[in-house]
Amino acid sequence: MAEIYHQLIEGIKSTTWLEFVAVVFGIASVIFSRMENILVYPTGLINTILFTYFCFSWWGLHAEASLNFYYTIMSVYGWILWSRANSTTDNRQLTTDKLQTINNKLQTSNLKLAITASTKKEWKIAIVFFIICWMVLYIILKIFTKSTVPVSDSFASAAAYTAMWLMAKKSWKTGSGGF
Repeated sequence: MAEIYHQLIEGIKSTTWLEFVAVVFGIASVIFSRMENILVYPTGLINTILFTYFCFSWWGLHAEASLNFYYTIMSVYGWILWSRANSTTDNRQLTTDKLQTINNKLQTSNLKLAITASTKKEWKIAIVFFIICWMVLYIILKIFTKSTVPVSDSFASAAAYTAMWLMAKKSWKTGSGGF
């Protein structure tokens, strides 16, 4: 236990001020997301831009940098969409009213929007998707970068890309054990 504590303290001591800034903005982004506040986007952008830089330039985690770059693009996209929706309060109110109506109908009819379990076919597709992502990322890292950890970097990033795809489909079931 003392060794774990020592490693934690040493890790904190070796963290740069810029890394702390990135972490603070990441935490702020999560809080703003929970509050459904548009500040989720600028705080998220600062976080993901910094982590893209860290992963690519400092840590040599190029596949992880690509994930953060993807999150950066999605933050810009989300910010634009949210800004357009907020530019006309009628549209925002209409959307809020529609959501409230749907919510009321769901509550009165005992229907639930649930995350569905993936079928065996969907899991096979997800596993193939994961393996292809892993192989492509690994090859890119080996050929085009000086990555010191191409296997683990490509594995973690392929898992994240696959998880994002499954979440987008809402087919990830808690307790499924993942891969």
